[in-house]
Amino acid sequence: MDLKRVGKYDILDKLGEGGFGAVYLAHHTKLQKQVALKILHPQVASDEMLAAYFEREALALARLEHPNIVRVYDYDQIDGLSFIVMEFVDGTNLDRILRDKKYLSAAEAIPIFEQLLAALGYAHVNGIVHRDIKPSNIMITKSNIVKITDFGIAKVAGSAKLTRTGTGAGSLLYMSPEQIRGKDIDNRSDLYSVGVTMYQVLTGRTPFEADSDYEIMTGHLEHTPPPPTEFRSSLPQSVSQIIMKSLEKKPERRYQNAEEMSSALHGLQLPESSDKTVVQLATPYSERTIRTAPPEPPHSPPTAESSRPSTGKGKLIGILSAVIVIAVAAVYFLMQPSEQPPVKAATFADSLSTAFDLYEKKLFPEAAELFATLQGSNSASVGQKLEIRQFQAASKLMDQQISTATDLLKQLYTEDPGAQLADRRLPPALVKIWEGLKQTPLPTGGFELTLANYQQFAPVTVEFDGRKEPYTGSAFTKKNLAPGDYIVRVEGTGMKPVAQSLQVSDVVVNKTLTLTVATAAATGRIVVVVENYKIFEPVTVVFDGKSVQYDGQPVTFSDVAKGNYEVGIITDVGRLTDVVNVDGNEARKVFEPINKESKLTVASLVENNPNEVVAAQVYIDNEKIVDGETPFPVRLMQGSHKIWIEHPDYRTIDKPKFINLRGDELVELRLRKK
Repeated sequence: MDLKRVGKYDILDKLGEGGFGAVYLAHHTKLQKQVALKILHPQVASDEMLAAYFEREALALARLEHPNIVRVYDYDQIDGLSFIVMEFVDGTNLDRILRDKKYLSAAEAIPIFEQLLAALGYAHVNGIVHRDIKPSNIMITKSNIVKITDFGIAKVAGSAKLTRTGTGAGSLLYMSPEQIRGKDIDNRSDLYSVGVTMYQVLTGRTPFEADSDYEIMTGHLEHTPPPPTEFRSSLPQSVSQIIMKSLEKKPERRYQNAEEMSSALHGLQLPESSDKTVVQLATPYSERTIRTAPPEPPHSPPTAESSRPSTGKGKLIGILSAVIVIAVAAVYFLMQPSEQPPVKAATFADSLSTAFDLYEKKLFPEAAELFATLQGSNSASVGQKLEIRQFQAASKLMDQQISTATDLLKQLYTEDPGAQLADRRLPPALVKIWEGLKQTPLPTGGFELTLANYQQFAPVTVEFDGRKEPYTGSAFTKKNLAPGDYIVRVEGTGMKPVAQSLQVSDVVVNKTLTLTVATAAATGRIVVVVENYKIFEPVTVVFDGKSVQYDGQPVTFSDVAKGNYEVGIITDVGRLTDVVNVDGNEARKVFEPINKESKLTVASLVENNPNEVVAAQVYIDNEKIVDGETPFPVRLMQGSHKIWIEHPDYRTIDKPKFINLRGDELVELRLRKK
């Protein structure tokens, strides 16, 4: 669009354009001030659903005010154009600063994040989760004020969500595990994204960098990132610990609110350094002392006029009360051009090399932690797992944890008594412990536990020695156990939990348990909500053999016993399936179908023989795929799906996999010879 004027706004310049619209620098002719106009393309603005959503979000967000959040002045429609009027931020974003200067010092970065957390804390208290915190959405003005931009996909408490093909749901490099899974999120998801951003600002890289979305998602969901000090050894350990806490997989293990994380940052005692601050400290939750630094900053963010920001120290005064937020929401998010530079994959081999480097540098606690993480990696070969276990034990021994190192060797000896500890880097004391273990005959006792009637309660898990494993139909076997009494616990959907005592001597004990239905009264209910359902009508909710037509109101299934249950929806373009846990209260499942397909490839792996090729039958969302033998590619509706494989000569040893398909993905399941 070649615009000169929109209502009372004279268009001065185009600041950016995307598939949904454009952002302009404009002059407000009545107030005599510069503003930013975000104008939607007419074909987007004419969508009644989108327009109603944006207007509703604008009203909800306009009630909030904070000096570190970009201000929204107006939302209007003139001559068929829908637009919002925003504060024009004269400055640059943190992403551009990092391009000029790969990373910042702790003294430079911490004041930025204290301002960021002050704004997020205010938004969270008022029921808003940003959901897309990243460097490109963090602006620094010419007056050294940090401002959050683009609340375009913000979650507003009490308002409906919008899910439509083409709308964004966050930036994968910065997403929390629960956001990737499509679960309901809260303020702690933003704090995870703050942690990722802080990691990048202080190290020059994000925690999980890879060549594919799948690898990035796997990193967020399953792997512990290397501590930031691994990439910048001069970074204070206390700063690294704060970042790592914010990156915990489970939200309950992170900081529980922005104020708590901000207080941790503010309480840091940073070492004397020649680093200078980039910005001054914003007004936080309580009165605080502003950190000072030598007068000239080592970095000057570029601006439209190529001028350099000042580094004044005082409190922020005279700042107009700001109202959030970018009401046009996901549209602006999508209009922003991608500013992420190409990233290099952090492969398993890279991480293993890092672990050995830590060991060589005598950083034994860090090495032990990384070796422990790599031990559970699916990318590790049998030989690598043996080597990793040995060096994990060596790291513990060198860290004076002798009993832990011995226990690790005992476990290795039980699993592989013929293993050789021949690597010259292993300490002689470890080899001596190993040789002593080899002089002791392995116990010959054990047990084989068979579960009758287990299919009625699938999935069923067996817990032994603190570990839970899925029961797949073959006997649950443990051998080379020392004589004594052992407790085995069995749990399944809708069954009475069983705790069985087994006495082991010098032989393998065979035991069969018959599982029974739980006798306790039903204690919970499942509530199913389908967002944006009108796009996919008709929609049917499926649970426990029941089918209910969805009409816009939540579907409730009452009198449900504690356990895990599968819930699904069937639409005119596809089917979605997910698992719901009922713990005695209300379990709420929100399906967010997307009218978009991605390619899913299902592959099978034979346990302990990666070179053996087996074509297994594929099941997706409890339906047998005709001619769907692995490896099998299929295009599926984006959303949650259940994946399973079967073969007459093999047992599937993985649980059914539930995935949240958001892009092309490979799912691998393992088979074991019967």
